[in-house]
Amino acid sequence: MPQRPLGVSVLSALAVMNGLGALALGVVTLGGSQVLYQVSGIGPNRVAMAFLLGPLSPYAGWVAVTLALLFFGLAYALFGLRTWALHTVLAILGLSTIGLLAALGWALAHQEWGTAVAALPKIALVVGLGVYLASPRVQQAFAVSQR
Repeated sequence: MPQRPLGVSVLSALAVMNGLGALALGVVTLGGSQVLYQVSGIGPNRVAMAFLLGPLSPYAGWVAVTLALLFFGLAYALFGLRTWALHTVLAILGLSTIGLLAALGWALAHQEWGTAVAALPKIALVVGLGVYLASPRVQQAFAVSQR
């Protein structure tokens, strides 16, 4: 088995942490907690996380548990250098970049300077991570593991 790049191991560990957080939220919500249904955040346009799920909002606990399982699966696949996991992460990063650029454009058009400034390091992080994952060294590690 090829040597796993350190950054891929870190991403795998972060996926496990996200999975644990989603699992905890899902379990407490299924246990009767209203944590996903409470309005939180800063500013006048605050909304409960569950309401972002639209018609699935009554099932927020189950959605969180499902997301946890997906995070755990992705972490396992990244750790095992599965090519589909790399492609999944690159697709998510691409979609995140599009969303962040749209948010930056909106913020600049509406002179929301705080939002614009906050978007810049996020864009840099997402693009930098994508460049790292597309690097020949990382690509080769995933390619060798599939042989």
